[in-house]
Amino acid sequence: APRGTLDAVRSLVRVGGVPALFVGLSSTVAREVIQFMMYDPCYELLKQQTAEHAGDRAWLATPLIGAVAGAVQWLPPSYCVDVVKSRMQADTTGRYSSALDCARQTYAAGGARVFVRGLGPTLIRAVPLHAGVFSGYELTMAALR
Repeated sequence: APRGTLDAVRSLVRVGGVPALFVGLSSTVAREVIQFMMYDPCYELLKQQTAEHAGDRAWLATPLIGAVAGAVQWLPPSYCVDVVKSRMQADTTGRYSSALDCARQTYAAGGARVFVRGLGPTLIRAVPLHAGVFSGYELTMAALR
């Protein structure tokens, strides 16, 4: 097992060359694009919708809205793309020729359910994480004004 980041990089390069460092990159980019298309707009829309009703409880609205936005970004299809990315990155046999090939093989082996396995814990983790992210963001923006 690698003893740290540099050791892991050396091991990957030794076994698979420099390209091994980029396995799953296309799936990672696809997941990020999908997530950010949902994440920030969801937060801003909910923020606008609650601004007039929050009043003196605006401090409570921010973490709640952030929690919702953080959970929404993980809903399918982004979580499904993340499953493909993770499988490609964990594969040590070279069985997948592309992200699409990985998705096809994954579906053939486990059906549609495999693409949402683990979604519950991911959503549970996302709620406090993104409540904190957006609270920190809003506090930082207020301090910079």
